[in-house]
Amino acid sequence: MSPPAAVPLWFGPPERPLLGFYHAGAARSLRSRAVVLCYPFGHEYTAAYQAYRRLAEMLAEAGFPVFRFDYDGTGDSAGDDSDPARLSAWLGSIGLAIEQVQAQSGARDICLFGLRLGAMLAYLAAAEHADVRELVLWAPSLTGKVYLREWRAL
Repeated sequence: MSPPAAVPLWFGPPERPLLGFYHAGAARSLRSRAVVLCYPFGHEYTAAYQAYRRLAEMLAEAGFPVFRFDYDGTGDSAGDDSDPARLSAWLGSIGLAIEQVQAQSGARDICLFGLRLGAMLAYLAAAEHADVRELVLWAPSLTGKVYLREWRAL
């Protein structure tokens, strides 16, 4: 059986839209929790893109509504990575993604899944959103200093 098709959509403020993909959970299983996937950045984003898409499909097949998206100023979302206030914009993007998946699915509880810098952002966003009940943090950089040192080494 093929996975449910992802629905591409623009969300967030009309003057600065974000691109997202909603994967509806399979009808055979209704879940009360939705999953928001928080991508890593840079070359890690490129390397993880297909795996994230497949993870979203597998979670949807298991009945979880899933949302994946490009942060403000990244990927196909509006803006540029040199815009000011990147951290607050990226955390705001996660908040908008949470609202979007809740509106699409009706789920109230959220699980944030993040890889590398996406894991750090998911952790910070969870502190701001009471609906986040679970976190999956895969290889987070524990500090910005460590993260920048790793980037420079590459």
